Amino acid sequence: MKRLSAAAAVLLFVLSPVAYGLESHVIAKDHVNLVRVPGDRITDVVFDNEALEIQADKSKGVVFLRVKPLWAAQGNTQTAAFVNTATGSAGVTFKIEAVPSQIVEVVPVKTTLEAVKEPTTDVPLVRFSDDPYLTELKTLVRLAQKGDVKMKPEAGAVWRDAAERLEPLTFRAKKTRYGGLVIRESTGWATADKVVEKLTVTNLTAKPRTLDPALIARAAAGTLAVATEKDELLAGDAADVIVIRSREAALTAGRAAHRRGIVLTCDALADLAAARTK
Repeated sequence: MKRLSAAAAVLLFVLSPVAYGLESHVIAKDHVNLVRVPGDRITDVVFDNEALEIQADKSKGVVFLRVKPLWAAQGNTQTAAFVNTATGSAGVTFKIEAVPSQIVEVVPVKTTLEAVKEPTTDVPLVRFSDDPYLTELKTLVRLAQKGDVKMKPEAGAVWRDAAERLEPLTFRAKKTRYGGLVIRESTGWATADKVVEKLTVTNLTAKPRTLDPALIARAAAGTLAVATEKDELLAGDAADVIVIRSREAALTAGRAAHRRGIVLTCDALADLAAARTK
């Protein structure tokens, strides 16, 4: 588990491409390749922007990718990406070879609660370079910290037109317990394609506890990143936690659970706790 400083005194944990099991596919070194998910639509892709160029066809839910010549010329022959759909996620290893254009079909692992009844702490988290995707995550964290939905990102920040502002979510304050921790949630926002939630986690045990972002990633469908002031909580200590998720995945989880709207992270953790007691 690696940590990346997102802002002053804030730790940002970003899901690694290997978090859901790695598929392996050959792609062309010198030609454009097509990536698709049979029966589903790709919503997000996390990738190494030094290795790949990616262009999305949102109307069809597919992406086109090409290996960057300079990266390949340095002798690199393998890279990885993390593919999100509305219903699941998959890690993919791309092996670079001198072949014609390839059509890559990715089969994501479903990220419903049924698939994650027994949470583990070994979800790999990795340090990514400062690419546009990571810059967007950092900006969302800063906006959520300030709670200022009218705030625009600072000059020079990479920010997509579709996600220029945070719209507040309206819901009743929520509270649940998990493993000696009390989780409260009363604030959240949404962009065109992401949900940003702010939780407060309190350690009610008599011993220090590690705040595990992997647990949140396992419980809440579509988790992309988790940011926190600190990941070690002393007895009675509390910390704010910001969770960034795919909006479509959160909505899909709601429909699967026969609930209206988004399944919030606090609810997902409550469901997970209840499942463990059965």
